[in-house]
Order: sequence, then C-alpha cells, then structure tokens
Amino acid sequence: MRIYETYDLVDVPHRDRPGRWEEILGSAVTPFHTDVPPGRLPYRASIERRWFDDIALLDIACDPCRGERSRNLISRTSEDNIAIFFATAGTERLAIEDKKIVVTPGSFVIWNSMQKVRFEVVEHFRKITLVIPRVALEEVLESPWLEADLVVDVNAPAIRLLRSYVASLAGLPHEVPAPTITAARNAALELVAAAVRPEATFTSAITGEALRLAVERWIARNLGHRDVSAAAAAAAQCVSVRTLQRSFAATGNSYSAVVRSQRLARARRDLIEGSCSIQAIASRWGFADTSHFCREFKRLYGATPTCYRDSVALPFAHVGDPDFRDNPDGGTQPSRTASRTSRPHD
Repeated sequence: MRIYETYDLVDVPHRDRPGRWEEILGSAVTPFHTDVPPGRLPYRASIERRWFDDIALLDIACDPCRGERSRNLISRTSEDNIAIFFATAGTERLAIEDKKIVVTPGSFVIWNSMQKVRFEVVEHFRKITLVIPRVALEEVLESPWLEADLVVDVNAPAIRLLRSYVASLAGLPHEVPAPTITAARNAALELVAAAVRPEATFTSAITGEALRLAVERWIARNLGHRDVSAAAAAAAQCVSVRTLQRSFAATGNSYSAVVRSQRLARARRDLIEGSCSIQAIASRWGFADTSHFCREFKRLYGATPTCYRDSVALPFAHVGDPDFRDNPDGGTQPSRTASRTSRPHD
C-alpha cells in the first residue's frame, strides 16, 4: 500500500512559488494565509507526507515566510486535527491564541487546528509533524481532548519515546503492507496519548510494539559505536530495563537475541563486501571470540563464516555444493569430480 506523497517547488517558476507554497500548505497540512518576504526568491520549500490510515506524518522544510490561520479561515474549513511537531532545524516564532513561543531545534509543540495561529519562519526551518484527527485521539484517551501545554518537556520519557518512534516511521519504505500501516497508526496514537497524559504507563501491547521499533532503530544506529546493553537501550528510551525486556518477551523474543541478530547481519555484510579476517570481523561486532562467532553464525545462516564467504564469492555456487572450485584465473569451473561423474556410464 502506498503511503508516501511529496510536494515541492522545484518545477514552479520563481515568481509563482510564494502562491504555490500557500496552496501546498492548504492541501498537505491545513489552510493558511502566507506571505514570503521580498527578496526571498528563488524560494525553497517542500513537504513529504506519509499516511498511516487517518494519521499524516509530515516532514516540512521551508525558507523564511510568514503565515496566519485566522478565525475567518478556521470557520471556512472543517478540519479538527491535533498537530504535534518536533523542530529539527532553524527558528520559527509562533503565536497560538494569546501565547507566544520561539521554536528551535529540539522543541516539541502541540497545536489544535481550531486555534488561531500566526507563524514567522526566521531562517530555513524544518520540522517533523504528526497530524491526528481529534476524534481518533479522543478514542484512545477515552475522554474529550483538553488543550495541553503548547510546549512540553522534551526530556520526559513519553516524549522521548514518541520522538524516537516518529523518526522510525519516517524511515519506513514508501510501500508498506496494510496491516503494518494500521499497527503503526495505533502505536502512534498510544504514544501521543501518553505524551499528553502524564499518568499513562507503557503497558499496552500497542505501546510495546512502538517501544520495540524505537529500540531496534536505536540498536541499528549505535551498534559498533557505543554500548548497546539492555541498560543503555532502556536509558535511551527513558524506560526501565524490565519494561524493555517485557516488550520483547511479549513477542517470544529477547533484547539480547535482537542485538545478536543485528551483529550477525553486520558481520554477514562484512563477509560479503570486505576482505577482513574472520577474527577481525568477530571482534568488530562484539563477539567474545572467533569460535563463539562461528557457532552463532552457523546457527543462523547454516554455514561457517569461511564457507559462507567462499560460497558468495562464486556466482553459481551455494553453501555445501561440492561441484564448484575456485578457478585460478578468477572465475569458477566444475571440479574434477563433477567432470567425471557427469559423463555417462559405459
């Protein structure tokens, strides 16, 4: 199922870009009146949008501009959404109703599309935004939406986990199976509910799935560079080690097994693409010794590292196939045994 759309100004004439940017915001986010300051041409702006059922994940980037969503404009549109965004670059000044804030990288902001808002992008700005229908969030909260603080503590456990999970969603392929989309949507709702409801706990199966995805992404990013123990992973997500382990146990897996699988996958890539010794590869990816690495590798891939490397070096060979040998000129040729047995018997 396709969930990805992109909007940009690359093919738009320079003089038409300010007007086109207002149209893009109205189509991909919600209607705004916008204005690009004089002297800002050629103007640059883009939006990448991913759909998870009724939830949109937006990666928005733009040059300096100003905009407003007035009462009059709100009255002419039917959207009633909650927007939650993380700023990743640049500076934006916001005035939501009577509250003014300055948004900088790392800021976490909650905004309701039924609220009057003015914004001014001071320098090239980028943010990742979740746009959620109010009714969908209220179903998870099991109560009417109450306006949350505009800016919340970015170090709160729920916020850090939500941020990590949103980054994981942004990294998904453009084509995703429908069940995965629904699961991702439900997990996002649970995490947003936890972010705006401090008493929430990470006990549901949906939130456990979000935690696992965030942790697996953290492992992939840090493996080979820093400590990836369960304690380090739990600290990075602001949860206890017990909560971390429980989230993996719910699927019949374990944190250590996931780390081991990723270590072996990296080692397998080195065997295929590199020329390092088996001992060096084992050491690089954190195995106690070469024997330990060889046992674990064979258990997962069905061959020792040496046999596996030899097999992938031969285009038509596979592990355990005795009918191919290295050819001195760099190619492959049938072994003598194979040549003999291929002749018909007298």
